[in-house]
Amino acid sequence: MVEVMADDADGKKRNYYWFSSERSMHRLLAPEEVGRIAAKRALAQLGAAKVPTRQVPVVFEPMMAVRLLGDLAACATGGALYRGATFLAGRTGTALAAPLVTIVDDPLEPGRGGSRPFDGEGVASRRTAVVEDGIFKAFLFDSYTARRMGSRTTGAAARGVESLPSPAPSNLILQPGSTPADEIVGSVKDGFFVTAVMGQGFNPSTGDFSRGAAGFWIQDGKLAFPVSEVNISGRLGDMLAGVDAVGDDLTWFGGMAAPTVRVGQMMVSGL
Repeated sequence: MVEVMADDADGKKRNYYWFSSERSMHRLLAPEEVGRIAAKRALAQLGAAKVPTRQVPVVFEPMMAVRLLGDLAACATGGALYRGATFLAGRTGTALAAPLVTIVDDPLEPGRGGSRPFDGEGVASRRTAVVEDGIFKAFLFDSYTARRMGSRTTGAAARGVESLPSPAPSNLILQPGSTPADEIVGSVKDGFFVTAVMGQGFNPSTGDFSRGAAGFWIQDGKLAFPVSEVNISGRLGDMLAGVDAVGDDLTWFGGMAAPTVRVGQMMVSGL
């Protein structure tokens, strides 16, 4: 990982990082490439400005779409379900997201960060569809949480050297679509392209989402100028239901992968 700091004209620091995390050495980016990407992204934020508060299409680059996957993962485990700490309770078999959205947990994906032949309890690994064509299909269970909820383990137990097992995703993947990422941006007349989110503003119990964000403002299908110190907000369920474009640029970040994703309308709070 490399983090780069750059000075804005008024002396304000702009920073960005990039990283490469792989199980196999041959898949790692060269250190120089990681540094170049981090520097390019930091420099691109020079002169960033706020924008007026409004509702617009919001495009999440793959790394930011992975952040949304992480939020969903916190809600889709048996542990969250039996504690009553998830907005997904009672939603199994119902429409959660747009039909474009399919999310799978696949520990059998060859050579990835979360790949494993069996889980932390020795249960054989299997592919689990969490969301399929927009329908919420399954929680991820270990043996204990499955018994608590009258279900069966999905082979999702994870554990450390000294910890007890608990359910967690292995390789969580938001399946790619067929639309090139530049076409997703190119079809937006006025919107926000998100390249960074900050803070812990997500409530798994309600799905409420509110985070600081930075990126670029989209005007007439082009990235017009850098944006910072704004807030994006909504509810995760509504955001998933509002997905109207999924890119073909699936990108891996450790044990999660996602393409570019566009949510048709979100509140962007700025000036």
